[in-house]
Amino acid sequence: MTQFESRQSEKVTETATEARQGSYGRPVLMVLVCSLILALLAWGGVEMWGERQDTDTNPTASTKQDPINSQPSGPGAFDNNAADGSGRPPAGD
Repeated sequence: MTQFESRQSEKVTETATEARQGSYGRPVLMVLVCSLILALLAWGGVEMWGERQDTDTNPTASTKQDPINSQPSGPGAFDNNAADGSGRPPAGD
């Protein structure tokens, strides 16, 4: 009889807590909290490094009015005609 066969014949009785590979509680919570804190610290470090590397002094947003994409405003600014230039269909009575 081999060692494997003799181990198979032995019955091991364990409670549900003993059979569980890991346990709940403070150790697992501490690992999760520490991992979250380390991830936030790494993220903050990368953000600061990226801001320091940014050498572009011009703002990215424009303060000038864009004449091509600007929308008219005021009375009579709404054009209810079709896109092909044809007029509005007649209103039904």
